[in-house]
Amino acid sequence: MLKLVRPTLRGVAAAGLVATFTTATLGAEIVALDRPDPEFGTASNAVPSSPVKCDVQLTGAIRPGDADRFATIVSRLKQDHRGRTIFVCLDSKGGDVREALAIARYIRWLGPDTTRNLTFAAGFDSVIATIVDAHSTCASACTFIFLAGSALTSPARFLHPQGRLILHASFLSFDPDVLQRLFDLDRDRLKRDLDQLYGEGLEDFRQIIELFNSAPTRRGDLIAPWVRPSLFLESFAQDPAELLCIDNVDQVGRWNIQLLGISVPKQVNKPMLRNVCENTFYWRQDSSALQPKGPFEDELPVFFPPLDQNIGDRNVWSEGFDFRATVIGRNYAQCVVEMTANDRAKVLYTDSSDRRVSNIESAAASAFFSPNTVLSDLDADQNALDTLPIAPSSKGEPSMADFRIYQNQAMSGCNLSRLSKYDRNSCEKACGANSECSAYSFNKVERICELKHTLTAVRIDPLWSTGVRASNSTDIPTSKRGLVLTSPLPEPRGMHFGRDLIGEQRQVLSLSSRDQCASACNYDNDCLGYSYFEQNASRDSGQCQLFSDISDVHPGYGYSEVKRQQ
Repeated sequence: MLKLVRPTLRGVAAAGLVATFTTATLGAEIVALDRPDPEFGTASNAVPSSPVKCDVQLTGAIRPGDADRFATIVSRLKQDHRGRTIFVCLDSKGGDVREALAIARYIRWLGPDTTRNLTFAAGFDSVIATIVDAHSTCASACTFIFLAGSALTSPARFLHPQGRLILHASFLSFDPDVLQRLFDLDRDRLKRDLDQLYGEGLEDFRQIIELFNSAPTRRGDLIAPWVRPSLFLESFAQDPAELLCIDNVDQVGRWNIQLLGISVPKQVNKPMLRNVCENTFYWRQDSSALQPKGPFEDELPVFFPPLDQNIGDRNVWSEGFDFRATVIGRNYAQCVVEMTANDRAKVLYTDSSDRRVSNIESAAASAFFSPNTVLSDLDADQNALDTLPIAPSSKGEPSMADFRIYQNQAMSGCNLSRLSKYDRNSCEKACGANSECSAYSFNKVERICELKHTLTAVRIDPLWSTGVRASNSTDIPTSKRGLVLTSPLPEPRGMHFGRDLIGEQRQVLSLSSRDQCASACNYDNDCLGYSYFEQNASRDSGQCQLFSDISDVHPGYGYSEVKRQQ
């Protein structure tokens, strides 16, 4: 008799974090390791050493029973550690969602899981920090365990710049032929089972919200949820074929993930100070700092007032800082950055009269970086935070590897590196020379080359092309997101600059408005973008240029948009 197999269909559950990564049938390997330095790590200083010394290592697929095994191993360690921090290293591609949530609940010390017979003892004898080290991957359900890492009043979850942290949306995974046979045999039972799966999914969502939103975390005087809601909203909003890879500075800073081995710079320059003020301003609102910049935003004024001057009712005598700078922003009157010799940095905002208008926030090391910096590109020389690697001369040499090319399509995220001033040949060559590179996406207008460490779905975007190693037989799905017309280049909110598309014109129409031109492109399946020019002395009506291929975007007098999946 056929029946629904719950583990196969449970993709509707909260994280949908099944199927894609899970292949093993046995539970995760959970091992307690002998750490050579028993005195390192306390509850008040839950920072791992470099290189990492793990107390517990969890590897492989997460299965029922792993939460009990994890609790048994860690409980024994707690007796020996006497208040020291326990470092848990993760290398798992996912598995059972509820089992992972049970482990996360144990790490957070929120007591026993009332939905299961787990007898976890709550207590504050040791804190448990989580780590994804270099060349390790924590994907799907594993991410719940990672996000639970705790240093009592604040998260202690550390991602190495060369580590992989990957989430994705909820989805159903089943064999449609089996589902049809079940429908034909007993449609009432099928409906009951699907209703039950849907209910279990809602319960998983409830547990996630309860687990990660119930206790606040502190960053200086700023109080925020343990995991900001936008992380899960962003994950759940992905197309089922897409992945959300935590791969850039904006993501780790916004979602309060510590970078392993990266510390606050001891010497800072003006670009770093602009970064820390702009990043903190957006992150404290749970917004992305990847906002298009205005014409003069790269030159936000930076000043170095006397340390004994009162700014925000703070000075060197009352606070003991060793360095202070102020930045005048577009969205705030003044940002104040205070730093001490022990690598601590604080940020606050004031009005034009030096009166404090915000809480005081501790600045993470990631805040000093440009927000679009790919984690793998982080340089040990922290004076070069705003630079992207420049392309070497390709001299017309072809790539040593073969690639399948997806024209007018971009692979979103999962970046191994982000390179500037490249052409497509040198981009392909850079990917071919890197054994970790599975694919690349190349922007032919901005000349940006993105190397990809993990394959995910491609999105239609006429300014990009994507190459996937021909040796990889995986079929690359196309995102199911709807097509929208957007500005061809990033522009600050509320601003629009004249842009003219360059490329193969499909049609030139005489139309009286830009809206009519946009509609003409929308209804033409072969139109990838348009440029519209207003009526002038030389023509009686506006001119609408529709493009079937776009090779460049130039400053001009037209209003242009391109079709994208966003």
